[in-house]
Amino acid sequence: KVHWRKNLKATFYWKYSEEATGYRLEYSTDPDFAKARTKSVSRKKKEGTLQGLKVNKTYYIRVRPYVLDEGTKIWSDWSHRIIVTRKR
Repeated sequence: KVHWRKNLKATFYWKYSEEATGYRLEYSTDPDFAKARTKSVSRKKKEGTLQGLKVNKTYYIRVRPYVLDEGTKIWSDWSHRIIVTRKR
């Protein structure tokens, strides 16, 4: 789910996982996520905010949880990608 803010911020929501140590949010203007940017989100949150998104640009977003096992991050699969466009 996506909620747009007035100042070109977008907040994304996902289902919370109790097993997850944290989440990685990845976004790109390329559908194959080439040159994608990432953002880490703490375990206690089930939302992430992206800033500086441009008007009339299409963004592709996906998220995946991870757990820490003896200091090593073990990643889950990526979620389905979400396609969003900021109209104004």
